[in-house]
This record gives sequence, C-alpha cells and structure tokens, in this order.
Amino acid sequence: MAPSDDLSSSPAPKGASLQEELAYYKAQYEQLEAELQDFQASSRELEAELEKDIETAEKRERELQEKVDSLGFEVDEWKVSNDYKLFSSSLNLSRRQSTSNPKPKQTTPKTLYKKRLRPSETRTGHSN
Repeated sequence: MAPSDDLSSSPAPKGASLQEELAYYKAQYEQLEAELQDFQASSRELEAELEKDIETAEKRERELQEKVDSLGFEVDEWKVSNDYKLFSSSLNLSRRQSTSNPKPKQTTPKTLYKKRLRPSETRTGHSN
C-alpha cells in the first residue's frame, strides 16, 4: 500500500499550537499504524498462500520421486528379464547349431598318431 499523500515527514506547520502539533503527529501515527496493520495482514495472507504452494509442490515432488523409484525398479526388472531371455536364446541357438551342424573333431597329435596306426594296433595301443 502506498503511503498517504497527506502524510509527510516534515514537522507540524509553523505557528501551530502545542495541541495542533499533538493532533498532527497523532493523526500521522494512527494512519501509519493502520497502514502497518494492513501490510501485516496482507503479508500473513501471502505467507499462508506461499506455504500452501510449498506444501503442494513438496507433495508433488514426493509423488514424482516415488514414480521415479518405481520406474527404476521396473527398468531393473526389464533388464534382468531381457538378460535372461538373451542368455536363453543364445543357449538355444548354440544347442541348435551343435545338433544340426556337428563340429568336426579337432586334430590333435594323439588323433594323428591313431590314424597312422593299423586297425590291429589301435586295439592294444602297441604294435605286435
């Protein structure tokens, strides 16, 4: 609220009696006191509105944080499920490939040696 135009910081008019000066300052005081009360009342109203807005915002923040946490858990569950499915698919694919396309036996020095032996020699492992 803007200060009243009839209030000034100047002293009471010159030549005024003591009673007139007293009345002047009393009127100034009463008007300032009324303005202060209006300001305090509007300040309390504004403070109450701001506190209500803060409570609403904090409640909304809590709700959103709960949703973020919940979605974080859901993401983790999807990751675990996806990892399991990838592992399972990879395992199934590996099994299918091994049954439909058997791997050739690896050649090792021992298998090469057995191939060179005659069939009668492989039974005992020694030549007769």
